[in-house]
Amino acid sequence: MPTLYVIAGPPGIGKSTNGRAFVPTDIPIENSDLLANYLKSKGEVDYQEIAFDKIIAKSKENCLLGIDFGVEINLGYQIPHYSIVRFLREKFNYRVEVVLFFTDSLELCLSRVFDRERKGGHRVPEQIVREMYANTISLLHKNITFIDHLQFVNVTEISLSPELVYSGYYPEQTCEYCQDGLPNWIINNFDKIAFLGP
Repeated sequence: MPTLYVIAGPPGIGKSTNGRAFVPTDIPIENSDLLANYLKSKGEVDYQEIAFDKIIAKSKENCLLGIDFGVEINLGYQIPHYSIVRFLREKFNYRVEVVLFFTDSLELCLSRVFDRERKGGHRVPEQIVREMYANTISLLHKNITFIDHLQFVNVTEISLSPELVYSGYYPEQTCEYCQDGLPNWIINNFDKIAFLGP
């Protein structure tokens, strides 16, 4: 069964910068942020919508080929984010592995999004950042039964690079790795996942 790697998390969390480190090195990753920046530089007005549509089309092509691949997507909304992942899983019989980047600091996401736009990157309105940040955990819980494997990556202002803090299989609730001293966003929201070690 081929694998779809979903590199997820709210805007500004560092998916584009660091996502590659948490998936196999030989797989292609479809990245709407990079495409959106390119389209913006070419003067496209609806660059984000066009980039998203192109990434979904490319993902379907990959599925028809039956290859392992990754897609970077926020998973901050049920529609279209989770509905697309579910469609790819069920239509093409893919195993889904989610690599979730998250943080205890909404302000970290907001400041990074602002800084990215200031440097010429694509724009995400503050309200959208806030909504996706607020939705991320509850939507993961709502959709967790069709996710085969999870990696949680913690992001902080003081760390030089994001840190893998949990890896395991769901719904089997088996744990491959769990770091001591978990961040609050895990402690407060994932008490039913088996953080007991392999």
